[in-house]
Amino acid sequence: MHLESFRPGPAHTEEIEMDWLWIAVAFAVWWALQAWVLPRLGVST
Repeated sequence: MHLESFRPGPAHTEEIEMDWLWIAVAFAVWWALQAWVLPRLGVST
């Protein structure tokens, strides 16, 4: 399979994947703060 011929380029697809990765990481950190860190610190959500 030569997927490169059907895509703008590997760098472009990697950029998109990195964007989604950082979005997922940011959401996971935000969820962890709300669900675990803030209650343990006594902050009411």
